[in-house]
Amino acid sequence: MSDANLVLGRIPPALLDGEVPLVPGAAENAIRKHVAERLGMDLVAAAQGIVDLVNANMTGGLKVMSVERGLDPRDFALAAFGGASPVHGAELMRELNAARPLVPRFPATLARRAAMPRPAKMFHRGRFYDADEDRPDAPSQAVHCTSALRSGSLRST
Repeated sequence: MSDANLVLGRIPPALLDGEVPLVPGAAENAIRKHVAERLGMDLVAAAQGIVDLVNANMTGGLKVMSVERGLDPRDFALAAFGGASPVHGAELMRELNAARPLVPRFPATLARRAAMPRPAKMFHRGRFYDADEDRPDAPSQAVHCTSALRSGSLRST
C-alpha cells in the first residue's frame, strides 16, 4: 500500500522531517513487476488500482461494523489513525457518507501507543474496566468498540 501511495504522490518521499527516506524507484519497480506488467497496465493505473482495492476492502470492513449492524455512518465521525490512514480517510468518509473525519494530530503515534503494553481499558455496559480484570462477561478487545458504538458513547455530536 505504501508503494502505491508513494507512486501516486499521496505520501512524501521522506518521512519524519526527512529522517526516513523512502525509495520511489523501488516502489515503482515493485508495482511495475508484480502488478502492472502482469495485468498489462501502466504504472499509475496499477498503483491507483491498488489504492482502489484497499479502499474498497476498508469500506467493506467499515460497513460490516456499521451498516450491517443497523448503524448509519452519517451519525458518526470516521476516525482515521495509524500510518497512512488519514490519506485514505477522506475517500472512505465519502464512500460511507460519514458525518465528518476525526484525525488525531499524530495518527501513527496514536496507533503505536495503542499497541504498547500498558493497562488497557475496555468499555462495556456503560463502564470502563481494566482489560486484564477477571470478568467472564467482559467482551474481548475485538468487540469492545462494538459495545461502545451500540451504547452510543462513540456517536458524534
